[in-house]
Amino acid sequence: MAGWMKAAVAALAICWCAASATAGDDHGLGEARAVEFQGMSVHYESAGEGDTTILCVHGWASDGRVFAGQFAGLADRARLIAIDLPGHGFSDAPQVEYTVDLFAGAIASVMDAEGVESAVLMGHSNGVPVIKTFERAHPERTRAMVCIDGAMLRTFTREQAEPWLAMLRSPQYKDMASNALTAMLQNKFDDETKAELESMMLSTPQHVMVSAMEATLADEIWEPDPIDCPVLMVQAPNPMWHAEYENSVREFVPQLDYRLMPGVTHFLMMEEPEEFNAMVVAFLDESGC
Repeated sequence: MAGWMKAAVAALAICWCAASATAGDDHGLGEARAVEFQGMSVHYESAGEGDTTILCVHGWASDGRVFAGQFAGLADRARLIAIDLPGHGFSDAPQVEYTVDLFAGAIASVMDAEGVESAVLMGHSNGVPVIKTFERAHPERTRAMVCIDGAMLRTFTREQAEPWLAMLRSPQYKDMASNALTAMLQNKFDDETKAELESMMLSTPQHVMVSAMEATLADEIWEPDPIDCPVLMVQAPNPMWHAEYENSVREFVPQLDYRLMPGVTHFLMMEEPEEFNAMVVAFLDESGC
């Protein structure tokens, strides 16, 4: 990882109570605000300016900090908003069901609070089915989508997921999550950055981890409903992203710009922010966003 990125991520280190945010809590990305949604406080931060708004949606057991490199590199091209989805980061984490519909509703509430009529939705990992769900509900509010190493179509069955869910429900869930993160990082990140990502993941309450993962098993999430807006997909090397998968996505996403980045991990936008940001800028320019 580039030295400036290591410093940027390290500078974002902060301790918090995962259940609720108090006044003054922020990730250091930009101006911090919160909106009330279904009885909970949803945290988000914004920076930059321009006619285009990019709303950044993190993945499972994560938060807005994973987009630090985009806030640093894209704020002169667009306004950026990073949400902590309900249950994550500084947002409240009550004992509720954490569905993709809940997450999509929180995104809409943030956009309403900020007076954003439409935005480019940028989702990482499990944030991809979240922004896909948002686009299905609000196509008129979705100018374009940027999908980062996440799935548009189902890549696993409930039977395949059940052993993972059983471990998440167990008292050893933190060890299991930590081991999974280590495997994803592939020794590409320095110890300090890995510790920051691990702290981020393990600060997510267990009930949120389980419920948010169970939400990805809902059949309706993976329906190949037509998506008419421009879509940029940037994927890390993975056997799941084979030619058949790409062709299947193209069948319902006609304006698809599909890219594979060699030599990167699941957190590719953190690992190679300059290269990734350049792809995003080119995509925005070409799609007129």
